[in-house]
Amino acid sequence: MQLTILRSQLLSGLEKVGRAVNSRSTLPVLAHVFLEACDNRLSFFATDLETGIVMPVSAEVKTPGRTTVPAGPFTEYAKTLPTQAELTLTLKDGKLTVKSGASKASFATGDPGDYPPRPTLAEADHTFTLLPGVLKDLLRQTLPVTATDEARAILTGVQFDAAPAQLTLRAADGFRACVAQAGYESLPLAPFQAVVTARSLREVLRLLDGTHPEAVQIIADQQARVAFLLAEGVIVFAQTLAGEYPDVDQVVPKTATTEAVLSVEAFIRACKQMRVAADKPREALGRLDLQNSGANAVKVTAEGEILTASETTLTGDVTVTGQSMQIALNLAFVLDMLEVIKTSHVRLKANAPNTPVVLTPEGVPGLLYVIMPMVGH
Repeated sequence: MQLTILRSQLLSGLEKVGRAVNSRSTLPVLAHVFLEACDNRLSFFATDLETGIVMPVSAEVKTPGRTTVPAGPFTEYAKTLPTQAELTLTLKDGKLTVKSGASKASFATGDPGDYPPRPTLAEADHTFTLLPGVLKDLLRQTLPVTATDEARAILTGVQFDAAPAQLTLRAADGFRACVAQAGYESLPLAPFQAVVTARSLREVLRLLDGTHPEAVQIIADQQARVAFLLAEGVIVFAQTLAGEYPDVDQVVPKTATTEAVLSVEAFIRACKQMRVAADKPREALGRLDLQNSGANAVKVTAEGEILTASETTLTGDVTVTGQSMQIALNLAFVLDMLEVIKTSHVRLKANAPNTPVVLTPEGVPGLLYVIMPMVGH
């Protein structure tokens, strides 16, 4: 294998696939990146057996070939070379030599036959297309709600429910849930459901921010894989999770005895003020007093060991209907939702202090969050 490539192109490929490299695996080959040169392109592929990323870049290929090389040292060395450098890569006698001007380095390589094979899309059963902005919004809305505890592995992923009329994503961690819906750019060939790991989806979101596709094609095959085809030939392969996903829709209350509409900006500020009182910000407890006696108001309070008491009252741009009520919520969960919605107001619905609370952004159909109250606080 021999080729000439710009440093910028080499680094672009290495950095895009590098997050799928697993340097701590018991399989040493997973610390490598797979390189294949042909048709004036150098294709990078890395996988940790859960997520796989493919990235092709332009190169002047003199002799086609393929190999694997340790991703970490190879990437770090490439970063030290001049920004505008043109590099020559030559594979010979099991070593990959990189030459740039007066600099030259040789890397030990691995047998490409030992590397996990790149998935194929030949047996794809289901495919549909989304606008990139739509997919970004769906992932930003649902990913914060996924579980991190492997004891309930199915909750560490997001459920994709591709029905004929619309796509629904569901996420839950046992304390809260999110349901987000959107329309297609092109309709699915056939309905399907799959639970995709949150880690893979975070890579999709990261790569969407670094590329600018006109549309994203999503493909599911018979091998329990889902592929996301992005711009510039970038593909993310995600392994799906086996098991039955909980029926999230069942925990969503259909009615409410109390409703409040609040300014998102003011609610965020209040939650952040109360969170200061918490010893552990992710476990910040806030009490919401929804007042519908006289002037509408929502009073938010919190307590802590150092900041012993904190309170703020939201008035003016607040509407409370139904019964007055006090509810204790994890403020970190509330902020996770408020900081990703793109509306000026949010609607809060509740039936009792010990029943699920529903939060929906005003003017955004098909998006809701359910948060379990912290009963006994």
